[in-house]
Amino acid sequence: APAAVMAVARKERSVMSTESIALQSQLIGKDLPDVASAIAIEMPDAPELTFAVRKGWSNYGCPAAAISTLRTKLEEANLKDTVPEPSETDPELVIDAALKAAQNATAVDTDLIEWVLVESIANGFGDKATCTTDVRAWHEVSVGPTECAGTGEKGCPLASVCPAVRGRDEANAAQIVITNHAMLAVQAATGAPVLLGNSQLGLFRHLIVDEAHALPGMVRNSGSRELSARAVSRAARLLARNFGSIGAIQVKQIDRLETEGQVLADTVDATLLRWFNRQDGDTPALPECNQDHPVDELYGALVRWVSDAKRALPSEHRLNTHETMKRARVYAALSGLVDDASELLDYETPAARWVERSVFLSDAEKRRGWSGATAKMSPVDVSDKIAGGLFTTVERVPGEKRKPKDEEVRLSLSVTMVSATLPSGFAMETGISAKPVDYPSPFAQAYGDSLLYVPRVDDPAELRRIATPGANGRWKFDVYRHPEWAAAQIVDLVKANGGSALVLSAKADTGRLYADRLRAMTNLTVYSQWDGGDATQIAAAWKADAHAVLVGTKSFMTGLDAAGDTCSLVIVDRVPRAPGNVVDDARAAAIGERAGLDKWATERLVYGADATLLMEQAAGRLVRRVTDTGLVAILDPRLMKNAPLSYPESTRAMYMRAGRAFPVRTSDKQRALDYLSKQHANRKSKVAA
Repeated sequence: APAAVMAVARKERSVMSTESIALQSQLIGKDLPDVASAIAIEMPDAPELTFAVRKGWSNYGCPAAAISTLRTKLEEANLKDTVPEPSETDPELVIDAALKAAQNATAVDTDLIEWVLVESIANGFGDKATCTTDVRAWHEVSVGPTECAGTGEKGCPLASVCPAVRGRDEANAAQIVITNHAMLAVQAATGAPVLLGNSQLGLFRHLIVDEAHALPGMVRNSGSRELSARAVSRAARLLARNFGSIGAIQVKQIDRLETEGQVLADTVDATLLRWFNRQDGDTPALPECNQDHPVDELYGALVRWVSDAKRALPSEHRLNTHETMKRARVYAALSGLVDDASELLDYETPAARWVERSVFLSDAEKRRGWSGATAKMSPVDVSDKIAGGLFTTVERVPGEKRKPKDEEVRLSLSVTMVSATLPSGFAMETGISAKPVDYPSPFAQAYGDSLLYVPRVDDPAELRRIATPGANGRWKFDVYRHPEWAAAQIVDLVKANGGSALVLSAKADTGRLYADRLRAMTNLTVYSQWDGGDATQIAAAWKADAHAVLVGTKSFMTGLDAAGDTCSLVIVDRVPRAPGNVVDDARAAAIGERAGLDKWATERLVYGADATLLMEQAAGRLVRRVTDTGLVAILDPRLMKNAPLSYPESTRAMYMRAGRAFPVRTSDKQRALDYLSKQHANRKSKVAA
């Protein structure tokens, strides 16, 4: 934030990005308003600090999509459609009429539709994060940028009341624009000027990335693609539902294409099953893709069917707004199929490619004999995409058409990447040439008053509870025995602390075990991510109860902010190393080839570094402000040096970096329990006073 504020003084605009919507909300709702207030008090002659949020287009409710969905629901329920065409009527009158129609349609669920329409004419945020009703059908009331009719003369007639347009205009006028990594990732992965170089948002000269460690993974996710029978079948059904025969109105061409699409879906499943069966037994990755690849045989048929379906769609100039919206949805679904298949078969692009089989098949899919095979692709090295898509920009005049890339004049941005937990190899992953700079932590004293506990197990009887004897006096860790031993440790630690704990498990099934054991062995309120409902709401309920316990897995290791007494004990059951998978294996292979390292070294740089980062993030849940103190326990005896059960030293040293902020450490359980008991007594006396 200070860097962006200093840029404002030079009349230069900045983009600030962070990992999650929650952190984005913290910046826009607390941090930047506090800075703006301080500037206004201390520097009354300084220009007002302006800032706004920029979210992805589909995060906003679309009044045109909401009305289109309403009309479809009225049609399906055989109710009279009294909504006038937006192109012929004042937008607010159209929305008023739509609201009345929705309220009168008591047999149809229209709560989400009504909320979007009210937000549109009331100048509300109109985004998913502020929605006060069930958002499971959000896709029915929102559109992506490719489906939007735009704001020009021939654009959407409801653009003047559109929350997405309103959000874009606010961002265009702001000196500091707050976004999240998902937006940056789309720009990096696709090359589209989502934020930087977007003429409708204006020129930015600075990019500040908070929680930067998460950006490469998000770019890989944004660049991933998949193809399945389910996707083809869904597109065929969407085509038929919107433009096929209805009652006495026959549209034989569309009906025929829907049938052909379903046949194609069966062929997709059979072809991908052949691909699956050609894979190596030890890994789902194909060792090599070539022009005899079984998916190649399918590609031509898919492209022909999509082309025929697009040609069969009615011409846009003959459609009303409702029909135009339906056409855009169908067209986007059809285009997505070909785009995904093309990326999957672009063998010259380094990527991990593999097939998975889903175990979650519907009854209808089982009757069709589908295997559930899905072809997937994920980029491996995204450094060029990040550096090429985010470190430079293009100044564009509003309304000016985008020039060919070879004619663009690119401007370098100042780029600042910030994180408390930058992993080793981060610069290589992001295409950065600068060396990282360490700054003193404002939380050093808080960590100094806290304690890190990693148990040491020497007793053979206790070792047998978590390991099996090996050669030369060494023991082999047993992931199936460890949870019972860890559960007993967790109960003792949580009891000593009087609750106020966060328990983090490497796996979901062991997390459930810990939650059940805590409920059986203590009188504390125990929340878990398997209780049902939204994870954010579960975390909020835990934070509201200073004595409660929250149990979860990796999703709660990052981004969870519970300052104060609510979280004075953080327990990680073991090193959360991901199991072998195609994408990370490909990342390791690429690093090995580039750096000339062996298999073990590269796996440590990928799997080991990712696990270390995750543990460090988990440990960081303890200290959220300078007055926070407590204990972090990592219940993995393999982290002890020169112990009967320990990692190889290079691996152990890497994992222990996760606790480097803690100068005070212990391997003695009784010392850990005494620390927690004293901490609990101090909290009780503070409350009594």
